Amino acid sequence: MAILLLLLLATGAHSFSCKDQNNQDVDWFAVYKMPKESGDNSIPGIQTGIAWYYLDSNKKGALLPSTKTLDDSDQVFQYTLIFEYLAITR
Repeated sequence: MAILLLLLLATGAHSFSCKDQNNQDVDWFAVYKMPKESGDNSIPGIQTGIAWYYLDSNKKGALLPSTKTLDDSDQVFQYTLIFEYLAITR
């Protein structure tokens, strides 16, 4: 949380929004990183420890396995933080 606040302060006042797995604005999202399970292949990335469960403000209910892995470039972390990262590195 402190890092996110620092990023917002460092980049100036502008609009910031969480993004969902389709790069659409959401109020919030929650994730749970799954542990490495080498004998399981039911979720993408679980054998290598990069699988996660996902929930956002538009998908009320339980956390569901993400079809993306943590090393994919087209997932919520990249969508949400890319503009902050680019603003800092300029």
